[in-house]
Amino acid sequence: MAEVVSGTKTRMDLAKAAAITAVRQFDGKSSVGLWVFSSALDAGNDYKSLVPVGTLSDTMPDGNTRRQDLIDAITQIQPSGDTGLYDTVAAAQQDVMGHYEQFATNLVVLLTDGMNDDPTGGISLAELETKLAAARTTGKNVPVVTIGFGADADVATLAQISHDTGTISLSSQDGVDVDQVLLAGIFGAPTTTGP
Repeated sequence: MAEVVSGTKTRMDLAKAAAITAVRQFDGKSSVGLWVFSSALDAGNDYKSLVPVGTLSDTMPDGNTRRQDLIDAITQIQPSGDTGLYDTVAAAQQDVMGHYEQFATNLVVLLTDGMNDDPTGGISLAELETKLAAARTTGKNVPVVTIGFGADADVATLAQISHDTGTISLSSQDGVDVDQVLLAGIFGAPTTTGP
């Protein structure tokens, strides 16, 4: 994510700008959270919650709204090492399932410029697919829209993950269009709940 792709802007710069634009598009009644992921990032987990899922208009312990805390957290994100992709997908889907709202769009949107290369181990792709298949039978399936960002993203695996959860995978090869791609992933991705 540290690679410069547009003038002096890195992939991370473009991704953060796109994420802030997306956060500003949500209605104040929407429930949104923010995670980052790498490998062994937080107490041995490959992911870390920066802002827990909740209503954007909520007042947070720091006195800000959740929306403002999301924007502030996004601006602080820095690129880090390896990518614990499979563990993160499984955990993020379970977290959103735990906040499931009937008659609402329940969705994980995952943006990555890499592939699963977790040196600490973690679950395999086959184990992830088993978990995703089980989630689809619960009646509370949470689709995982994946967005491959740049030429190093494992777009075939990302597409399989999204397909397994009943939605689409998108890509932004040069990063310049990542804002449109991210907005399409959040607000325009088709979802299904059945097997």
